[in-house]
Amino acid sequence: MIGVTPIIREAVNSDLLFVKNLMNRALSPYYGGDHLAHADRIFGTHISGGRDALGFFSTEQRMFIVTVENDPVGMIHLVGKRQGTYKISPLIIVPEYQGKYGLGSLLLAHAENYARARNATQLYCTVAKENKSALQFFLRRGFIAAGDSPSHYKDGITETMVYKPLWSAKQEQKLDAPNISVS
Repeated sequence: MIGVTPIIREAVNSDLLFVKNLMNRALSPYYGGDHLAHADRIFGTHISGGRDALGFFSTEQRMFIVTVENDPVGMIHLVGKRQGTYKISPLIIVPEYQGKYGLGSLLLAHAENYARARNATQLYCTVAKENKSALQFFLRRGFIAAGDSPSHYKDGITETMVYKPLWSAKQEQKLDAPNISVS
């Protein structure tokens, strides 16, 4: 596969089965609940324009698919929050493509650019601590671990909250300046 160019695009109706299977397969070891129903709900929200009637704190939901040679091989779902942040919920690459072509990094960069274009101050998600490769993926890309929640989504699994500030150094200085004094 020399010269492979991954493409990121918005999810379309024909992606539903791919998304459902991918989420069910990837999330079941770490999260309780009905992953097929969850996939239906978030996919339906994206397809219908991104407005979630159930998500009081959500401003929008968008889903993007990464393809290799026109085959879907990964997805990311972004949830814009009223607080000016974006949540990744989830980012998944098909196991056979993990670590190939930088697909996870491409989706994450796409998410950062999308959130920055909407003036978001932070990108965040939760990751099962037991999913060591996923947690390290985010930490190696500048995310900061903020805390753990044992058995939050599934008994015996610890959820780690990670976040990445998106503001520029100039924006950060503007936030800090009125609140910092040196005597």
